[in-house]
Amino acid sequence: MGQRLEVNWSVSKARSEFKFDSPENLDQSERGYPMVNFVQPMTYGNLSADGRKYMAMDAPDGIGDTGGYTLPYNQQIIAADQLKLNQVILSQNHNSETDLRGQVDLKYKVSDNFELKFGTKYNNKNKNVDSSLLVWMPKSGLGIPGSPVMYLNQLEREAFPYRGGFMNPLGNPYNSVIINQITNGQIDQMYNPGTQNSLGLMQVSSKDSSSNITSSYRGTENVWAAYMMGIWKVTDQLQVLGGFRNEYNNITFWGKKVVSDKDHKTEDIKDSKTYNVVLPMANLKWNISNDRILRLAYTRSFARPDFNDLNPGTIINDISNTITQGNTKLDPTFSNNFDVMFENYFGKLDLITAGVFYKDITNLIYKDQSVTDIGGRTYTFTTPKNLEGAKLFGFELGISKRFENLPGFLKNLGFEGNYTYISSKMNMPIYENGQQTGTMSTTIPNQAKHIFNTILFYETSKLMFRVAGNYKGNYVSEIRAAAGADHYQYFDKNFTVDLSTSYSISKKVRLFLELNNIFNEPNRYYMGTKDRVENISYSGMRGQMGFTYNF
Repeated sequence: MGQRLEVNWSVSKARSEFKFDSPENLDQSERGYPMVNFVQPMTYGNLSADGRKYMAMDAPDGIGDTGGYTLPYNQQIIAADQLKLNQVILSQNHNSETDLRGQVDLKYKVSDNFELKFGTKYNNKNKNVDSSLLVWMPKSGLGIPGSPVMYLNQLEREAFPYRGGFMNPLGNPYNSVIINQITNGQIDQMYNPGTQNSLGLMQVSSKDSSSNITSSYRGTENVWAAYMMGIWKVTDQLQVLGGFRNEYNNITFWGKKVVSDKDHKTEDIKDSKTYNVVLPMANLKWNISNDRILRLAYTRSFARPDFNDLNPGTIINDISNTITQGNTKLDPTFSNNFDVMFENYFGKLDLITAGVFYKDITNLIYKDQSVTDIGGRTYTFTTPKNLEGAKLFGFELGISKRFENLPGFLKNLGFEGNYTYISSKMNMPIYENGQQTGTMSTTIPNQAKHIFNTILFYETSKLMFRVAGNYKGNYVSEIRAAAGADHYQYFDKNFTVDLSTSYSISKKVRLFLELNNIFNEPNRYYMGTKDRVENISYSGMRGQMGFTYNF
């Protein structure tokens, strides 16, 4: 639109959907994720004097596991003729999300040295979560006389799918408790009314059960935003950019709550939250010389709570003994950010960077975990909460270098690396007997103090080969305010190595290979101290290979 004004606009709509789709003998609307549970009476060894299972470091008499994992020490052999059918479970989840976005951007050139940009955006998000855990139990297990009892050896079985081994990185410590398992076809038949009748199964949890009613919800989010910014080229060496963005957010959730467990009486609930935010920003770019640039920046940013964290319902999982509850009162997280960055270019494509940054954060969202008892059963209760404030300071260094001065094929070698140091602090409440008695300082969850990445590469006009190393230090992953810092969950330090290569056969055809975590580095979580392992998982090496063709 003329030589000074430029207008761009866009409209988009996206929809995603997820649902479990088994077993096939059920209607599409009834399918889920099938599970069958068996139990066998068992006694265990390596117990402490009080009859409980401990790690040796926590046991009152020092008896317990000492390695990086716990073993069952079962005193009887696990046998198919002793494993009694206990539960038939169907986890139904049907989630969908729709996003509608519209945006208009305008750019106006006021003069050769000054340019204005402004625009508006609208975003509408709708999310539907339909979740249920259906459970059937044998009538014999419910104490009904004359009901049939079913054992694993009376059902179709197949060999356990080792597929190269089970827990190989740990030395296969659980092989002694692995036996032939029930077939998938037999599992599917468990949801056939005729099979359920012959096995004497009774449904004890339906879609109308109290725990399932509160698991489903619907939510909408509407965002109206507008921004304005100006770019002023003060001199050939100095440029200033400033502006602001304003966002108005309206979020509404619909769900149900149980007001009477006896007759499953429910009540519709609706909760809304509205807030408006103003986000200023200012940037300065100073070309000190042809090869050196200094950048200064201030921005105010915010992060909306995750949609799942805002849901008004409560999800109770009797399989994992967990309760997850949303929090519709969550506030967005705000941060005032200050950054200084220096860039030094040398050679043709070589670069060294150094920077420092500081963030003053309010309303930080974290997942709080505690333990609660319901009907004599212990559950891990998780819910998101806001903290009043947190601070973060750090610096980063980076380098990119191609060794073009080396002789022969060595001139195709290159190296990239960056290191980030982060020091963070936030105050957590301390509780005694359910009452807050003070605060204590800890680091921000999921924020490692040390992070570095390195890449060694070899590149020609046809061949590319890269080896990348990625390190992340340990950090707090779960806050357990009621239990105290000794019970916080931490993610252990982690170093993974990836490899990628490609070769261009022609201008149109390229072969490629990508491998991730080639040394099978585990993800390891511990409680309080590194010797108290909570969870360790090995994903193995993953990768893909193929070719690309450019038309």
